[in-house]
Amino acid sequence: MRVAMMQYYTPYGTNAPCGIVNSDSNSSEVEDYTINLVGATLSVTDLEVSNFSIYPNPTKSAVTIKMPSSGNYNSLKITMYDIQGRVVKTQTVNDAQTEINFSNLNALTNGVYILKITEGTKLLASKKLIKI
Repeated sequence: MRVAMMQYYTPYGTNAPCGIVNSDSNSSEVEDYTINLVGATLSVTDLEVSNFSIYPNPTKSAVTIKMPSSGNYNSLKITMYDIQGRVVKTQTVNDAQTEINFSNLNALTNGVYILKITEGTKLLASKKLIKI
């Protein structure tokens, strides 16, 4: 990373709010730095259940989540969040279910919701749901 610094000054007795750049080439400085990123980054690991589907989307009152039949999961948890990250609805699913119904959504306000499917602490999938 290269950092360039310039010297600013405000002449005495003027109303220059931010100052004036000193154009003297001896008053600026350039330095090179190396940054090594160690540990976690902002990347997201690949989600395991990429072929699940939600329908109808957008929805008015109910939604069906179709899970892949090839999955071998223990105690899945489906959580619905509003756009501010608050939990709106939660449902636990056993591994034999391939279709999960979320009903009574007509009480929710119209907007965007996020459905997350987790197994323990592991996020398997995340999908956007639109309530109209």
